[in-house]
Amino acid sequence: MTTIVLTDAGGATASFSFQPLSLDQNGTTTPREFIGAPLVVPNVPINAQGELEIDMGMVMITGAANPVTGSDMEVTILLSGQVVHQNALCGAVEGDLLSPLEYDLTGSTFAAIRLADDGSNPDTLPLVFPYECSTVPPED
Repeated sequence: MTTIVLTDAGGATASFSFQPLSLDQNGTTTPREFIGAPLVVPNVPINAQGELEIDMGMVMITGAANPVTGSDMEVTILLSGQVVHQNALCGAVEGDLLSPLEYDLTGSTFAAIRLADDGSNPDTLPLVFPYECSTVPPED
C-alpha cells in the first residue's frame, strides 16, 4: 500500500502497488528480487468498516515469478478484503488463471503486511508471511 487518503468519517481511498518477485522453480525463498513493473491500482475505496475491493482486471505475470512451471501467467484477479489493522489487510480472491493452465481462483485467500522498507532487498523480506486472515500477525 502506498497512499491512504481519508475521504470523510465514513471511509478512505488507498493506492496499491503489487511487485512481482522472482522465484526459482519449485522454490519459495530465492532469489525474491523485483522482476518486471509493479501493478499499480490507484484510488481504491475503503468503507467505514475497512472493507475494500481491488479489481486488477487482466494481468500478465512473468514466468520468472512463477515457481510452479516457470511459464508466463495470464490471470484475472479480484481481491475482496478488509483492513485488519494499520499494517495488514486480508481477504478472498476471485478470478481465473487463464494460462499456462486454466484454473478458477475462487476460494483462494490473500493477506498482506506492511514491510519496514520497500521490499527490494531480499534479505529483509520475511521468510514466513500471512496467506489468509487467520494468519495475520497482531499489530505491534
